[in-house]
Amino acid sequence: MRNSGRVNFLTLGLGMMVILVIVAFAFAREGLDSVGVRFMDALARHDVDQLVEMSYIGTSDPVKIEERKKKLRSEWDFAVNTAGKHYAFVWKVVSYTKQNETSGAVALKVTRNVFNGGYEEKFELPMEQENGKWKVVVSGVSRDLFPALPN
Repeated sequence: MRNSGRVNFLTLGLGMMVILVIVAFAFAREGLDSVGVRFMDALARHDVDQLVEMSYIGTSDPVKIEERKKKLRSEWDFAVNTAGKHYAFVWKVVSYTKQNETSGAVALKVTRNVFNGGYEEKFELPMEQENGKWKVVVSGVSRDLFPALPN
């Protein structure tokens, strides 16, 4: 039997579902909670490049952006590789709030000094959108979260 010219609806449906999934991932925006998780993961791993990328710059002037990134890189490098080199902590995201379309915050519970008995404290990561991406406003993070955070 020959099925020339006939459409298999199962194959057509599967193809449409694949296209929908691809479109959904292409237009999905990263939420506040996942940005908070990535930021804290980068902090725990001492990933200077990721920390710089996820830090709010606050300007649209290309010259000032590059100057600020260079300064941030040296500040993050000092914070994670000198001041906080042996600082141990564990964390978890408790909640997140969105004040409006361009600002929000992630609430964390952080257990500091893990290897010396540890104690849990609450912290908040304030965030702003910059070029369509959520960034952490490091100047708004409590200095008690991690040694020598950038200003």
